[in-house]
Amino acid sequence: GFSQGGYLAPVVAKEIPVEEIISVSADYLAKYYSAKDKFKLHAIHGAKDEVSPIEISKKNLEALKKDLGIDADFHEWTMKLSK
Repeated sequence: GFSQGGYLAPVVAKEIPVEEIISVSADYLAKYYSAKDKFKLHAIHGAKDEVSPIEISKKNLEALKKDLGIDADFHEWTMKLSK
């Protein structure tokens, strides 16, 4: 899920069992997750995202891992453009 789709992805994963979720530029709010979740979460976030700050996403994902035992990894994406 991208952005708001990142909020939707764990909700859908509870209805249609999946093994992995890829979430791009989303936040990770505990209300969408539970300790019963069995999927692996791959979080990808742009280093310069101005809409959803990377620091908040990292903090919330770490809390999910610690508090709920969510299996997750975080990938920071730095895009370099050249002319």
